[in-house]
Amino acid sequence: MTKIFVLLFAAVLAGCSSVMIKPDTMDKNSSFLVQHGGYNMRQAVKHSLEERGHKVTVGRHKRDSSGRAVLEFRAKYIVRVSETREWFNPICFFHGFYWWRFNVSISDNSNGDEILSWTARGCSATMMSKLDRYLEQLESNNESTSKYEGSLISIEED
Repeated sequence: MTKIFVLLFAAVLAGCSSVMIKPDTMDKNSSFLVQHGGYNMRQAVKHSLEERGHKVTVGRHKRDSSGRAVLEFRAKYIVRVSETREWFNPICFFHGFYWWRFNVSISDNSNGDEILSWTARGCSATMMSKLDRYLEQLESNNESTSKYEGSLISIEED
């Protein structure tokens, strides 16, 4: 009984995450369109992109008849975040206190490719460190060509 409780506790603490990344496909110092508002995860994405030197524009976009985004502002990338309201979770005591559930998608507006698709739930500090790690994998490395360029990485975490 104790082993089951420990395993269940560890699974809840770890959260779950599923991510698809196309490494080295995001240009440094690019422009992003992010929908306004949102809870903490959307704010965290905006803040992380700005800290990395990207220009973040907040607004909305429409779709034309072919399905491409029509933007009020010029932006190379579109970020979509769907999330539920965060809630206090005592299990997250050492990891930010709050439990997040969200989906993050970053797509290249010039060709329509989705370069990041991330669905996750977990403690806020843990999710923030994963976000930084994923953004680093996405950013192009102009000094050398990555062995992953053009490939697709899919990660399932529990």
